Amino acid sequence: MILSFERARERVADAIRHVHPIHLALIGLGGLLLASIAIGGELVFPIVFLGFLLGMVLFWANEFLTLMQAPDSAFPGRSDKLVWALLLVLLPPIGAPLFWAFRHGYGEPAGDRAGKPHARPWMHDEV
Repeated sequence: MILSFERARERVADAIRHVHPIHLALIGLGGLLLASIAIGGELVFPIVFLGFLLGMVLFWANEFLTLMQAPDSAFPGRSDKLVWALLLVLLPPIGAPLFWAFRHGYGEPAGDRAGKPHARPWMHDEV
């Protein structure tokens, strides 16, 4: 099958429209990193640091959005959601990994959930 130029242009434009901006930022950082290595490597550390910072911001945003979407009934205590929100907002470098550990470590044992939906539906990406 031979594609016309117009059809190929439409497919490329459609693919570009559906690319997430974060993916474009990561591709750009990767390109900068490769270019920096090619010209002597003076900018390698700042570029790697920016990539790490971007990753941490995305991790924090994912944990915060997961917390905000969780119903209050998903937490064992009455004010747990408020405490987690304060921890995530006031101390992001500590709060985000702790909340991730809480989400992945807190739950029912595997034997209790056999054939039943999870009691905490917000734990959508458990290990």
